Amino acid sequence: MILSLNIKNVALISQADIEFTSGLNILSGETGSGKSVILDSINFVLGAKADKNMIRHGEDSCIVTCVFRDYPTKINDFLAEYDIEAGEEIIIKRKFDINGNGYIKLNGENVTATMLRKITSTLVDVHGQSEHFSLLSKQNQLDCIDYGAQTQSYLDELKLSLTTLNSFKKQLESLGGNAETRKQKIELLEYQINEIDKACLKEGEYEQLLERKNKLLNLEKLTTALSSAHSALNDENGAIDCLYSAEHSLKPIQEIDNEYAKLCERLNNLGEEINDISEEISSILYDLDIDDNIDDIEQRLDVYNSFFRKYGKSITEINEFYEKANTELNQLLNFDKTYADLLLNIQKCHKQTYEICLKLSNKRKNYATDFCSAVVNKLSELGMPKAQFIVDFGEFPSYSTEIAFNSYGLDKVEFLFSANAGEPVKPLSKIISGGEMSRFMLALKTQLTSGLGTYIFDEIDAGISGVTATTVAKQFAQISKERQVIAISHLPQIAAMSDRSLLIYKFENDGKTYTDVKLLSSDQKAQEITRLIGGSSIDEVAMKHATNMINESIEYKNSLK
Repeated sequence: MILSLNIKNVALISQADIEFTSGLNILSGETGSGKSVILDSINFVLGAKADKNMIRHGEDSCIVTCVFRDYPTKINDFLAEYDIEAGEEIIIKRKFDINGNGYIKLNGENVTATMLRKITSTLVDVHGQSEHFSLLSKQNQLDCIDYGAQTQSYLDELKLSLTTLNSFKKQLESLGGNAETRKQKIELLEYQINEIDKACLKEGEYEQLLERKNKLLNLEKLTTALSSAHSALNDENGAIDCLYSAEHSLKPIQEIDNEYAKLCERLNNLGEEINDISEEISSILYDLDIDDNIDDIEQRLDVYNSFFRKYGKSITEINEFYEKANTELNQLLNFDKTYADLLLNIQKCHKQTYEICLKLSNKRKNYATDFCSAVVNKLSELGMPKAQFIVDFGEFPSYSTEIAFNSYGLDKVEFLFSANAGEPVKPLSKIISGGEMSRFMLALKTQLTSGLGTYIFDEIDAGISGVTATTVAKQFAQISKERQVIAISHLPQIAAMSDRSLLIYKFENDGKTYTDVKLLSSDQKAQEITRLIGGSSIDEVAMKHATNMINESIEYKNSLK
């Protein structure tokens, strides 16, 4: 849910701090007071396209900060994908200046607008006079049915089947086309396999060759250094002789004091160590007497380098290429059987994919029947008693090997709607008005339980009043039982149902106009509802009516608990 919203220099707002609560948050105010600015600010911080016109006149930039808490745990997967540390809160801060520059920070880390939208799309569902028309898309309509019908397991099964089917088709393509093409492919594979066989490449040999080459190139330098070191240790008056003399000098006094004995022992140990070093140097010098030919080594290295270029960057990759080439060669040599087996597998998998699509379609249709009925009933409560709504799936195709599948199945879903008696249902996008769409969306939201934590409605109650307004208010209360709802409204019935009332108002100071937001107390809430009714703060009848509306709303919300 949205915990708080800080707005700076957006339109008429110089500075506004808004705190929201769980449940139903209602923002109200006079026409032109700046209610749409709040929604624009929310959309901006959620990732909407920035516009320099939203910056307050006379200012260089605008900043909006939004804090989320109690967000869905799956958000942590997105945060981990972008190396962003998760915590109790998600803090999004977005800045935009008059030069078109700015930044977006999520928990202190810079992110792009695309990254931001990917995350916020799982946090907030915004429904304004334009946003909710996304449901006019046929794909979004299908997604709506899939969400309600809980078809994800079927879609996962379909995806797996399509992956298998495409794999078989690629294998079939890899067999080549005509006989001449296959012959050329066989000759190439046989050449490559024989070349790798003859090369007898071994793991670690390449590194050994490089080491031997390096020794040969530095043989004189190595021989000189090692010989000099050996002489320094073993020649007359060398290190070994000197150590022996020192030890021999101390032996007569080692029994006088333990300190001298220890020195004598240390010299003895040192002598043994130097003898070991001397023998190792001798061994290395002996091994340097090699008869390797630098040209032979170069030729062998050239073989390795050539294979690394052609078949893989390592012996492991070359072996993988070798195994794959053998498999492909065997398939080509046994073309008739392989071809027949692949065709059979493709036919079986194609049929299996069709049956999954059929199960998926039946699942959707079974859900759609009850879904349409529930939406129509809700529309009746919302003042549209003659509304008709059906989900048209089109004609499901009979099985054919020519069917082209996609990851959504074979259904062609389209929402059909009629608001008035005697009018036939038509595609939703062609006949529904803004006011009808608002109520239609509200009816949908009472039937679909979304994983999103916050719903935002921008004057979704436009064009309704009376009993219908009371019904809409009750629908808001029902939705807000399970998630946060933030709604801009001008109806007293909806304002009375709020768990938190926020007044958006406009004022002047030093010749400048400002918009601000104020949290209303219980008494102030009653006064605002009185205004919405059409009364004034001194109108006792209107005030009493407002108080009664609040009490009735509290009673209704308590009944939901």
